[in-house]
Amino acid sequence: MIWYELTPFDTLFFRGGIPLETGLPVSDVLFPPPPSVIAGAVWTAGKQDFSKDPSVKIGAILLKKCDKYYAQAPYSWFVSKGEAGDGKIFKSRELNDTNSVCSVNAPIPWIEENEVENIGSRWINIELFAKDDKYKKEDFFNNEDRAGIAINYKRKSAEEGKLFMARHIRLCQGVTIAIAIDNEYGLGDKGVMRLGGEGRMCSYEKIKTPPKLPNANNGRHFLALAPILCSEERKDELLSKVFAAKTFVVSGWNMRLNDHKASQTWFCAGSVFTEKIGDQCIALSQ
Repeated sequence: MIWYELTPFDTLFFRGGIPLETGLPVSDVLFPPPPSVIAGAVWTAGKQDFSKDPSVKIGAILLKKCDKYYAQAPYSWFVSKGEAGDGKIFKSRELNDTNSVCSVNAPIPWIEENEVENIGSRWINIELFAKDDKYKKEDFFNNEDRAGIAINYKRKSAEEGKLFMARHIRLCQGVTIAIAIDNEYGLGDKGVMRLGGEGRMCSYEKIKTPPKLPNANNGRHFLALAPILCSEERKDELLSKVFAAKTFVVSGWNMRLNDHKASQTWFCAGSVFTEKIGDQCIALSQ
């Protein structure tokens, strides 16, 4: 994999399948975005054939702060409540009690400790995936709510009464995005690209010393370092290998076909599986 560091010039805008309708409250920010968003940004910045769908493979989406790398925490990990988000990590184990009643034919994640909260969707140092240590809460970005209005591009004017609210993210000072892709696709060592909604600009630069990830071939549970598409073709296979996961739905507009894209379901980064289901997965410490 080839690693690049992305530095936004301003805020970034990512959203899922929730429509931007007049009068609706602002929706939660979708970050990290599905790999298809980054793949499209890389494909366009590298001036690849726009008539073809991007073939870019995304191996990881991380955040970088003070030369340390952070990934979405596993949905099978917990910390004690009332510790301001810091404290010892408790890991889910498999419950194989044959006397238990369950609606699924799969290992059941369980934890003995009481008064704990899940840290899935939070960002943690990747070094914790290979060793036992304490989780420490960090601040990486803030949300900014923006008002917008629909534009009629034929008349080159605003649409009357079509106001909406959108939530953007602004990375904190010194925080950047690190992505792993399978090829350069025409990108240079550094340059600029548009990323996400509203064509937000980022600078990019190749990372000379990539982050050291834990061994991805050993272990019983595997963590997704980027969202994974739950396609119709792989749905049964992936669902049979889920240990602790969360999903989200996205939709969008196909600029090449000038039509709506079909809605897609993705497993969030931080989802945990019982097998290594793709190059986005690394083994968790047991």
